[in-house]
Amino acid sequence: DERLVGDIIRRLGCADDWAEQFAAIDDVRRVAKFAPKVLVSQLRKTVSLINSLADSLRSALAKNALRCIGELFASYGKRMDPEVEPSLPVILKRATDTNSFIAGEAACSLKEVCSAASEAKILPQLLRSVSHRQPRTREKAVWCMAMLAQRILARGPCPSAGREQLRSIVDAAA
Repeated sequence: DERLVGDIIRRLGCADDWAEQFAAIDDVRRVAKFAPKVLVSQLRKTVSLINSLADSLRSALAKNALRCIGELFASYGKRMDPEVEPSLPVILKRATDTNSFIAGEAACSLKEVCSAASEAKILPQLLRSVSHRQPRTREKAVWCMAMLAQRILARGPCPSAGREQLRSIVDAAA
């Protein structure tokens, strides 16, 4: 298991071989779906490398990395909370890309992040993004906050923490 993860990490870092990186991303997606415990020990390193590939100029590589980030959040849920801070800016940036191929995949990843990450981790990041200089980034941040508000309200009567989070969302959107 450790050898497999080590090999995947090595291949993700192969800066001169994008085909190898693409295959490594596919391996991360496979492991996250079918054997998620294998990746837990190196999750932070793996996500860091995937985030850098999501920002790649190679659109196929970036799209695959964005899909992988979304799947990692879907598979690991709140265990991915420490990865919200480094991942969300990359995903938001790509969600506003002029290339619809990339922007569409990033939007799907944003949905996964907003569904899986804890509100306490994602809300501060989104609140910062609401005042971003780029209008499209602000738009995506508000869209994410709307998803969070729906998620909070779907749980029924809100405890005080939920009410405060909703108040933050309303204040930021106003």
